[in-house]
Amino acid sequence: MRKSEAHKKTAVVVLVAILIMFVVIVSKHPAVRPVAVSPTIAVKPAVIPQQPAKPLAYHTVTVATADPAGELATAVGANNVQTVLEINRIDAADIPKGRTLVVPDSFSDMAALSPFPATLSEATDIPKLMMVSLQMQAFAIYDSGNLVRWGGVNTGKQSTPTPAQLYFANWKGKSVVSTEDDSWVLPWYVNLDNDRGISMHQYQLPGYPASHACVRMLEQDAEWIYNWVDQWKVSEDGQTVLAHGTPVLVFGTYAYGRTAPWKKLPTNPAATTLSSDALNAVISDNKGSL
Repeated sequence: MRKSEAHKKTAVVVLVAILIMFVVIVSKHPAVRPVAVSPTIAVKPAVIPQQPAKPLAYHTVTVATADPAGELATAVGANNVQTVLEINRIDAADIPKGRTLVVPDSFSDMAALSPFPATLSEATDIPKLMMVSLQMQAFAIYDSGNLVRWGGVNTGKQSTPTPAQLYFANWKGKSVVSTEDDSWVLPWYVNLDNDRGISMHQYQLPGYPASHACVRMLEQDAEWIYNWVDQWKVSEDGQTVLAHGTPVLVFGTYAYGRTAPWKKLPTNPAATTLSSDALNAVISDNKGSL
């Protein structure tokens, strides 16, 4: 036998031996089947339900003594008396015995008690803006579209209503004698119309429109606004307005002879709510002059 044939026979024998060994091993160790893998499913993170804001609720209290301020302080806490006065558009001195007042069940969220929305998109480019709603008898102070303060007011009575229009803070005085009656001393006075004498100031708030077209406020509000508004700038001779003061936008109408909106709060907590859309529309209508 030749050498090459001998090598071939040897290779065949080795190959057969390897195959026999492989069969033996496989018979003892069955093949492991691959585990079927399910297609990947995108799993959304669990949504944690937002806890809804606690709905507003109001009730009424009836003043039973001749000391309404003291009685309110006992009923709601001294720190909350001002808020009750704002909600009822009244001052403590004008609350008679037997008057029914609207009181919120909770004072924990003061912003929620405001008739005005927390932000106004149309006012973001206006550094200072004051709005007065005749319908709701309330004012709001906005700083670049963000609500920073609100409160109750009493505007003009039916025979002398406060005209709804855009005003500007003209001049101001800490104590001004009224041109209507020199016995009326008006603290924290901010003039809005120099010709007609329409202004904002502290004075009695009986809880309904009662002024001669002025915007009456509680003392704390009137003093704060007095310090906040910017006056007009006039020429040296006082005949020309060089720059307007802070804009004051009076809007809406008051429903004389009907139940005031805030008195409906115990049965309708949204009775005094002003919508963002409505207020933005009012601002937009006056944007050319602001």
